[in-house]
Amino acid sequence: MTYDVYFGTSTPPNTLIAQNQSGTTINRGGFSHSTTYYWRVVAKDNRGASTNGPNWRFTTAAPPPNPPRNLRLRQRERADSTYWDQITIEWDAPQIPPEVTYYTLYRNGSVIRDRLVSPLWYRDTGLNQATLYTYYVTANSDGGESDRSNQISVRTHSLAGYNVEINQTYAENLSFPGISRWINFSIVWPGEYIIEAWITAPVSTPRLNDSYLYLFRGTRDNLYVFNDDMGGGNLGSRISQYLESGTYYARIRAFNYESTGNFWFGVYKRSGVADLTPLADTYISLETPNDNYGNLPRLYVASLGDIEALGLVKFDVRNGYIPGVPWRAQITGATLRLYVDTNLQNNARTEARITRNPAWQENTVTWNNFRGYQHSNSENATVYNDVRVYDVFDHVNYWYSGNANYGFTIVDEYLLGTRRVFFYSREWGDQRYRPRLSISYERPDFYQVGSNVDNPPIPAKK
Repeated sequence: MTYDVYFGTSTPPNTLIAQNQSGTTINRGGFSHSTTYYWRVVAKDNRGASTNGPNWRFTTAAPPPNPPRNLRLRQRERADSTYWDQITIEWDAPQIPPEVTYYTLYRNGSVIRDRLVSPLWYRDTGLNQATLYTYYVTANSDGGESDRSNQISVRTHSLAGYNVEINQTYAENLSFPGISRWINFSIVWPGEYIIEAWITAPVSTPRLNDSYLYLFRGTRDNLYVFNDDMGGGNLGSRISQYLESGTYYARIRAFNYESTGNFWFGVYKRSGVADLTPLADTYISLETPNDNYGNLPRLYVASLGDIEALGLVKFDVRNGYIPGVPWRAQITGATLRLYVDTNLQNNARTEARITRNPAWQENTVTWNNFRGYQHSNSENATVYNDVRVYDVFDHVNYWYSGNANYGFTIVDEYLLGTRRVFFYSREWGDQRYRPRLSISYERPDFYQVGSNVDNPPIPAKK
């Protein structure tokens, strides 16, 4: 017994693709998507008799979608998309046809979310600090999974909140002719950095002939020059330089300096985000108006009939100074993040309000000695499961521009009904869930090398 096989896209199929075949299988490829094919078999014996089989058919699957486009960090108004514990990404739909049924998101090669339909963004939470993560996304339909989108790699912020770790006090008073100063610093994330050294003096009597800034990489005992003379000026030096992760040494030299003044050194990114932990936090309660709760691991906010409880949180934001933000930077966004203890009741809708007065101390403030929150300049929380995020851009700018900072007061939005929520405080054992203030900034050039400038703020020694 032998077989002839006919194949084609019309019925009956008339294209002979195999003749006098003794086997009962045949392999064939090169099919088009979403196409119906027909085939039939003619069986023949050795006496010349033959029998036509029925017309069979099959339809190939639709093609998979095109890959998603333009995977990127998601930029929200006045906020950054990367924090120490989460990354928010977004993408554009692929060119169609074919239609997309859902999306699959991959982190470091493994699926972290499947069957995403809309919106076309995702907040990846529960991440480790200062860790590099790689993402890509695919589109899916009845035709299968698309090729990968473009791939992006994003590093979460450090809990320390600094792009640069400067291991020496970098602002000090000078009162002697000529200086030669060594400063060491560490770069956590590679990138383009601004390195500056300034000597400020009374405008009427500066006597500085020249200054130079040298940058070395390695250890001080075994240095090699990374970038030698970075440029000199009458009162300062600045350079923009790509720096890898590692330890660097800067040497600042100034000649014939015969006037008192202030020396300042800075290493920073032109734009970035500083993540701050609280200087102080606590809560006060009308139910126990003379009690202080400054050492507890939770903040309590409540509106339970006649019982009211307020949370108090303060960060180090002063006139022209924020830790991790370079001198003279412009604030472009600020978000306050409070983490909810989901094991306890948390149905209160909260607001962050500016505390106008009076000043309060974490270990002494009570309901009876505090009368300070302002109903204006309040921000409602955006709720993401176990975290509440407040846009506090106006609050931070208020303090950064010179107004006294007495912190945030966290209150129930309505102050009525039976509502309460428990947030983790700075005393909570796991630092990932402590309150966090994330401030994004940009650092434009306000002055040119060689010009006289006013004195920068001197950070407190740590």
